[in-house]
Amino acid sequence: MKKGAKHGKTKRHGLSKHTLYRKWQDMKKRCYNPNVDRYVNYGALGIEVCDEWRDDFPAFYHWSILSGWVEGLTIERIDISLNYTPDNCEYIPYSEQCYNKSTTLFVEWEGEKLSLSKLCNRYGLNNNEYKCVWRRYRQKGEEIKDIITKYKC
Repeated sequence: MKKGAKHGKTKRHGLSKHTLYRKWQDMKKRCYNPNVDRYVNYGALGIEVCDEWRDDFPAFYHWSILSGWVEGLTIERIDISLNYTPDNCEYIPYSEQCYNKSTTLFVEWEGEKLSLSKLCNRYGLNNNEYKCVWRRYRQKGEEIKDIITKYKC
């Protein structure tokens, strides 16, 4: 039986050279291949690809197109503790993906949950100022509202 064959038949979709095909393969490797560096942050933590997508690239492709994928966007799990599923994924710019990591510090700001780095970016604070805000919030226990509105490090 040929590689990729199911029940004696090879699935053909004509999209194996499409950018999304590589992204789909990479997503599965992160979840299922312990020899891939990023496996420790995905598969080793129990993160999986939903049944709908795991063995059906056209299903993933169609969801991606309907979900607004264009070149330059990356797939993002909305809740990083949950699997890759249509309800838990979206496409965002690479520049925003850094805001959704297990090490990201989130704060409440005017009724919105934001990463501290995104909040600092919103107010034009540079990297050194971010570190100062982080230190005052995490180590000194100051209220984020007080730090940002009366910013003086």
